[in-house]
Formats: sequence, structure tokens, C-alpha cells
Amino acid sequence: MYNNILYPQHISWNSLKDSIFVFDEITNKMYLLKGVSREFWMLILHNNDFDDIIKTLAENKNIEYSVMRNDILQITKRLVKNNLLIWS
Repeated sequence: MYNNILYPQHISWNSLKDSIFVFDEITNKMYLLKGVSREFWMLILHNNDFDDIIKTLAENKNIEYSVMRNDILQITKRLVKNNLLIWS
């Protein structure tokens, strides 16, 4: 598995209050991110290292690293499947 997470060039997104709206410019689909998905998305802006992001989220939420990793891995797989993130 790769360790870096990147935004693809064909998406645009906007943060509004406690939500992030992600628009896929190829499929014209809109996606809504809330909660930990939103926090994960925002952390990618500053650091695209998957493990660093998991550590940050686990510390912020006071959750074991392995539990947070499993949760974020499922979110990431879904976002990658929908072409909203890229593993590199």
C-alpha cells in the first residue's frame, strides 16, 4: 500500500460550517463529508502522509491508533474508489 494521499486535479471542494462538499468535475457528482471524514480531508491539506494524519486524528480524538487507522482506511478506500483521492 502507498503512504501518501493526494487530491486529484479533477475535483473541486469547499468547506461550509461543519461540512465539506466535494465535486467531481468528470462525473458531475457531489459528495458530502462530515465528522471524521471532514477532519481527515482537511488534514490532507497540510500533510499528505497517511500515517501522520492517522496519528493526528487519533491524538485529537483520544482514540487508539489502530482503531482510528481502520476507520480512516475504510473512508480512504471509499474516497479512492470514487476517484476523490489518490494513493501515491
